[in-house]
Amino acid sequence: MHFTILGRVIGSVTGQSWRDFLAKKVLVPAGMTRTTGYASAMYGDKNHAVPTKRNGSTWEPVAQVKTDATMHAAGGLGTSALEGARWLQLHLNDGTLDGKRVLRPETARAMRKLEAKLDKPDGTIRVIEGYGQAWSVGRFNGHALCQHSGGYEGASSYMGFLPDDHVGVLVLINAAGIAQGLRDIVAVETMERLTGTKSPWDVYERLTARARQEKEKQAAQEETPELVQASNPSSHASEYTGTFSNEWLGTLRLDNGSGELSMLLGSMRLEFERAEASSDGFELHELMEAKTPGRFVRDDRGGIQAVTLQHPRYGEIVFRR
Repeated sequence: MHFTILGRVIGSVTGQSWRDFLAKKVLVPAGMTRTTGYASAMYGDKNHAVPTKRNGSTWEPVAQVKTDATMHAAGGLGTSALEGARWLQLHLNDGTLDGKRVLRPETARAMRKLEAKLDKPDGTIRVIEGYGQAWSVGRFNGHALCQHSGGYEGASSYMGFLPDDHVGVLVLINAAGIAQGLRDIVAVETMERLTGTKSPWDVYERLTARARQEKEKQAAQEETPELVQASNPSSHASEYTGTFSNEWLGTLRLDNGSGELSMLLGSMRLEFERAEASSDGFELHELMEAKTPGRFVRDDRGGIQAVTLQHPRYGEIVFRR
């Protein structure tokens, strides 16, 4: 949220889009000409990675991809491995790259100085103590660490550097979900080798065990007869169509144009299942990183007046017609 607000502030103060301002002031001077806040430029590049997901034994492109409209200042940059490495070099050199000053030294240092401390440290290997002015700040096996990660449907990233050791690690993968663990396996093992340290537990063993458990859980769910893989919550999908609004999350649109009910939150398609063919209840496969049960709420005349979601972290979310 804070990065998104900052993007709006930049636009208001400079009269430019945050992405254009960032490119002019930072990215181009740093030689990062393929790093962009425009999805059209990123996916328009003939040499780009397609966001993918696992389907059975194969990988396939995801349906939900970033557009220019959804590339916000939080999570709205695309880069390459080489240019991401340049960004790490820039910070390891306190704002200097190829002998050229891009950031003031005090700016680069402020970005990694602990400003907002967490109530308690987070993690057991990469132990994060809080935030600087952008970087997460903490320790890796006793070594000072600055890091940040990100991801979206079908994509995941990690970048971190050890300022006292003068080394950095960047991992970009065009997969998410369970595959995101591969990102952490590579990052931790690489930093172990660079620092000559050994972590208290084996990341590969723990994450692959978790992946096996998740795979078994998914297989069990697919075998459960009462969960029907379908989009329509009832045989009369047309009665559910319409637009529903929430003041914080925006517009939820239900459409029956394809013969099956589809659900869109803004431009994001939400996949869901119903428990029974005639039920108004359903479950979203994922909303804000969690499976989320929901229900169509009827008025006194039987019409659908609202859609309620019970998010495990954020509680009840209501979209009203």
